[in-house]
Amino acid sequence: MAPDLQSLNEVVVVGYGTVQKKDLIGAVGTATAKDFGEVNAANAQQLIQGKVAGVQVINTSGLPGANVNIVVRGVGSFTNAEALYVIDGIQGGANEFNAIAPSDIESITVLKDASSVAIYGARAANGVVLVNTKRAKTGAPKVTYNGYYGLANTWRRLDLMNAAQYIDLVRDISNNNLTTRLQQPDASVDRTNWQDEMFRTARLTEHNVTVSGGTDKSTYLISNNYTSQDAIVKDFNFQRYTLRINLEQNVGKRFKLGQQGVFRYTVNRGNTVDLIGGLRMPPYAPVLDPNNLGGFSRVTSNVDLNDAFNPLTDVFNSERRGRDMFFFAQLFGEAEIFSWLRFRSQLAVSYGNYNNYNYTKARANGNLTLGNNINETYGFYISPVLENFFTLNIAQRSICWPVKHYWRRRWLTTRRRHFLLCPT
Repeated sequence: MAPDLQSLNEVVVVGYGTVQKKDLIGAVGTATAKDFGEVNAANAQQLIQGKVAGVQVINTSGLPGANVNIVVRGVGSFTNAEALYVIDGIQGGANEFNAIAPSDIESITVLKDASSVAIYGARAANGVVLVNTKRAKTGAPKVTYNGYYGLANTWRRLDLMNAAQYIDLVRDISNNNLTTRLQQPDASVDRTNWQDEMFRTARLTEHNVTVSGGTDKSTYLISNNYTSQDAIVKDFNFQRYTLRINLEQNVGKRFKLGQQGVFRYTVNRGNTVDLIGGLRMPPYAPVLDPNNLGGFSRVTSNVDLNDAFNPLTDVFNSERRGRDMFFFAQLFGEAEIFSWLRFRSQLAVSYGNYNNYNYTKARANGNLTLGNNINETYGFYISPVLENFFTLNIAQRSICWPVKHYWRRRWLTTRRRHFLLCPT
């Protein structure tokens, strides 16, 4: 076998510095934009799913826009197994990572062994995810667009009983002690396919427009992204708006300044159906019942020997909206003291606020009769980070000494309001 010299000479980002792959000691996995391919990822973390060995990308929920956890080397803690994220050299968290549109990421490097702890300390105990975003290149202004539209549906459904088979099952369970309603002939009539009522063909669309350019002294990149995705269950929708601005200036031959701002605004609308309740609903029950409180049919233990909840009652008798605004700003200044020694100071500030609102009308479902209800939660958080460090370059190897000046703080405030309104 012939050695791959080109691969061994590749430069790998490790912590605050860089090193050639042939000189690298430690477990490091890297995925670039070429490795990502044409994957339609809902968030940035899904880009490395199946791309880096020893790294698990776990979805916390099946809903569009749900958070994703990156687990390096398996779960190593009973409390927090989340990896440390470093975006363009500045420490952050999963929230900062998810604020970046997947199309704006150039490469992702995962530090998987104990050497990462020596660089970042105890926060890196669960591994480190280094994220490099796309940068502007010198040249004439360039405008690029990419987007797609897709549809999603269930690839397989359960084979459930029809109404006659359901009545036979209830007869066996109850020892032929059926209620009056279940003894009627219309109880054996199929009225509703509850899987058809719960699922739908979901739409997914994403658009990204990027403007970039610059000269030898100054470069710029502006990226705007819009994503809209429906859940395959009724009646949930996720929308995300992302704006990223990156500017870099060279001041003379020894000084470099840069700033980057990332703004993300997400909106979640609608509630999701109760899948377990829908699978338990009898096939003879209709979807709607204008005589029932809330306008949807119900089954009860006394009448139907079944206390399942109509999966559509709470969905279409409620109004839910969740909004989240997040802003991530980075500023840095770099000075080349000597050809082999550089000093860099960088500041990052993360700010976000959120609001969740859910109003549910009075309704009767299953064995319960519920009144009007409002839940509202809101809050904000802010987290600044300041870092100063020197970088020494020796024989194509970058070695970093952080100055004793690392500052990080986080404030979090949450408020919750709950109202129970009398039925009208």
